[in-house]
Amino acid sequence: MKIKISKKVLDLELSKVSKPVTSNSVLPSLSGILFEVDTDKIILTGSDGVTTIKSEIFKLDDILEIEKVGSVILPIKYIIEIVKKIDSKNITI
Repeated sequence: MKIKISKKVLDLELSKVSKPVTSNSVLPSLSGILFEVDTDKIILTGSDGVTTIKSEIFKLDDILEIEKVGSVILPIKYIIEIVKKIDSKNITI
């Protein structure tokens, strides 16, 4: 998986899907955000096992560039902090 995405868009969408996620969950998969990258969009998913929130970001203009498809779960604790601290307009993951 490799993407280049607008920091502003990613920050906004992460804040939406992170609401049910807790960083101290017993199951590691419930303490992160699932990034599913397809050829034309990214689906971000956050869950606590009961409540799940999904958000789709479509490949439009300069908002998103997709180089490789794939999926990964990134720990909520770190991904939100990292995104907020990056000064660049775009982020590559």
